Amino acid sequence: MNNLGKAFIVNRYMSLFILILPMVGILERYGLREKAEMLIGKMKVATVGKILMMYFVFRQISAALGIPIGGHPTFVRPLISPMAEAAASKKKQLSPQVLEKIRAMAATSENYGNFYGQLIFVASGGLLLIKGVMTQAGYNVSLLDMAKYALSTGLIAFLVIIIRYMIFDKQLEREIAQLPDKEMKS
Repeated sequence: MNNLGKAFIVNRYMSLFILILPMVGILERYGLREKAEMLIGKMKVATVGKILMMYFVFRQISAALGIPIGGHPTFVRPLISPMAEAAASKKKQLSPQVLEKIRAMAATSENYGNFYGQLIFVASGGLLLIKGVMTQAGYNVSLLDMAKYALSTGLIAFLVIIIRYMIFDKQLEREIAQLPDKEMKS
């Protein structure tokens, strides 16, 4: 019976994954990426770092609450990355190297947010695994205590990542300043 329950859980997540990819593909085909770029392109104060910080916070909170949102295929590729690219390309045509840097940083916001947020959720698999190992090694620790330590680690990660994205904004600003201006379409 235990194996049946495990198989159900594994297959349930697999079916969600199978449903999500075509849905995201359809949304992209009908302009999701372009709409996200247009929205951010109109915002004067939007920067790559600010967009990525907002997504990091959203991702960390959702992971801390145990809410799975799909990550890279459902948010980063179709929404976060195009919004960050649009924030960077308001007046300049971005080079492929700059685009790759922005996409990589968008992926880090997902990875960091999920990694540092998931252990705050008391019923996360990672926290339960750590508890099992600690108990087996003879250390009696409670899930709540471990979540408290994960919370402080998550807050420190938040501060470090804010600084990292601020530095990235400055580096990107200097790099984009060296690129030629966009050609205006008539």
